[in-house]
Amino acid sequence: MVDNYRVNVTNADGTTLRPDVSPNPIETTASQLTVTGLTEGSAYYFTVQAHNANDWGAASAQAGPLSPLGTLVAKAGPDQTITRAVTTTTVSLTGAGSTPGATYLWQQLGADGQPIGATDPDRMTLSGATTLGPTFVLPLYRFPMTNNALTFRLTVTVDATTRTDTVKVTPVPGDTIAVTRAQWKVGELRVQGTGTVDGAAIRIHSGSMSGPVLGTALVAAGGWQLQLRNAAAPATRPASLWIESTVGHTIGPITVT
Repeated sequence: MVDNYRVNVTNADGTTLRPDVSPNPIETTASQLTVTGLTEGSAYYFTVQAHNANDWGAASAQAGPLSPLGTLVAKAGPDQTITRAVTTTTVSLTGAGSTPGATYLWQQLGADGQPIGATDPDRMTLSGATTLGPTFVLPLYRFPMTNNALTFRLTVTVDATTRTDTVKVTPVPGDTIAVTRAQWKVGELRVQGTGTVDGAAIRIHSGSMSGPVLGTALVAAGGWQLQLRNAAAPATRPASLWIESTVGHTIGPITVT
């Protein structure tokens, strides 16, 4: 029979007790406990041990990170995964749960955690960036765009006090493409393949994904084909082909026979 509980408030490593929580660990006979004295916005992790006549049991699985909310709250909503399609996709963000009546500002962040640069290929244009519910249009995939997670920061301001929160939107390819034939001879290049999404546009590059575009094709009935003849064909055999779909899938290098 359980006669006591021990709550451990720790750092992320799960073993180092937080020095700002006193006492720590906390012992109680109740099955519910309110932990006080926590610092607003700090990340805390919790484990629980139970005690009976046989001594203390093993610690529970770690819960966290959990951060106490103060009177000013910024909540950027849950992370999202967006599957790319043959058309552009409107993505909605939400700051629901943030402090009402405040000033709001959404910004997209780059890999360095700073506002994203104007020339970044993954830069999105936010509509309603000063509201709780902005949107942006996820475009069709085109290199040098990536499928990396897009990070957006919500800043909530009241008077001179601000709170921030971030959310990640991860685009994922909505199709799979493959090459079944890549052949060159003087005066002709033929590339054929398959695709799982009809209507996807295929772009074929020579040498690398940043290399010149040899041509485009459209997936129809699960297949696509590019055939270049005479002056339109490469004068020499391409070293390799790299291929992208507007629905997000990329493959390469492909050897040309």
